[in-house]
Amino acid sequence: MLRAMEMEAVIADDWRSVVWDKLVVNAAINALTAVHGVENGALLRDPALRAAMRQAALEAATVAVAKSTRQKANDIVAEVERVCDLTGSNISSMLQDVRAGRRTEVDAINGLVVREAERLGSDVPINRDLWQQVKAMEQ
Repeated sequence: MLRAMEMEAVIADDWRSVVWDKLVVNAAINALTAVHGVENGALLRDPALRAAMRQAALEAATVAVAKSTRQKANDIVAEVERVCDLTGSNISSMLQDVRAGRRTEVDAINGLVVREAERLGSDVPINRDLWQQVKAMEQ
């Protein structure tokens, strides 16, 4: 039905990995764009932002591996960069919310990565920092 409406549809037996992959992409891109006030593509053009995006992706992917059946964390970094390139001129929803003075979804994205990492006894400092920075911006 979704394909008939020209919407992308994927059938997956391992839905947890699909959800975690999407979360990793959002964790690596959205908060960084909100904190730095840039469109998605700027994360690829600026070496420091690209490094932070890659690190945020690796942290979140490490949690994803532990929480799903995903086997490797490194392959998701390439996916994050691919999505960032495809959406280069986009203004992330998180940045749009910050600009409009609305509450963001950072608790459900980077905050979730931080909470799940804590349950696993891991530290995700980039995701924690991004979460805290966006929460401060919401105030």
